[in-house]
Amino acid sequence: IATQSHNFVQMNQNLLFAEYEVNLPYTINSDGKSQTISLMSTSLNATFKYLAIPKIDNEAFLTAYLEGWEKLSLVQGRANVIYNNSVISQTVINPAVVDTLIVSLGVDKRVSIERKKLSDKSRDRVIGNTRERTIHMEITVKNQNQSEIEMVLKDQIPVSRVNDIKVTLDESKDAKFNENTGELEWS
Repeated sequence: IATQSHNFVQMNQNLLFAEYEVNLPYTINSDGKSQTISLMSTSLNATFKYLAIPKIDNEAFLTAYLEGWEKLSLVQGRANVIYNNSVISQTVINPAVVDTLIVSLGVDKRVSIERKKLSDKSRDRVIGNTRERTIHMEITVKNQNQSEIEMVLKDQIPVSRVNDIKVTLDESKDAKFNENTGELEWS
């Protein structure tokens, strides 16, 4: 049976940090190469969703929504996401969330997103002293994974803070719309 270092770790935590005491001798070579030691190993239930905001980035980010993370005594900071002994991405752990910890697992190149203005449906017109501009945007998502994915897709329309300028949303195709921020969200 192989000895696993996380079986010999004692954690002490206070308000500012967590300290891990490893009660297992290690030889760390002076060759300048980094060495990884497992301090803790646990399993959590996770729900996986993709997040995309094509107005900012045309890539889909796989995120894990972790439940039961409270028992881990995590502190805020950067973390490596390791899969099959390889670092696949980096994320920020923020345990100040209430019930579900969201961890970014990186970009999935098998999901492509395109956001484009449909110029043939967009128009400008002037009626008296009023100028009206209609803009049609199209967002296309292609999933090249072998299974269905669950995705949260976000976009935004401008919000006017001037009384003379009015911005209206004509069509949103089942999106949740926040009038105060102009944010649209599809699940």
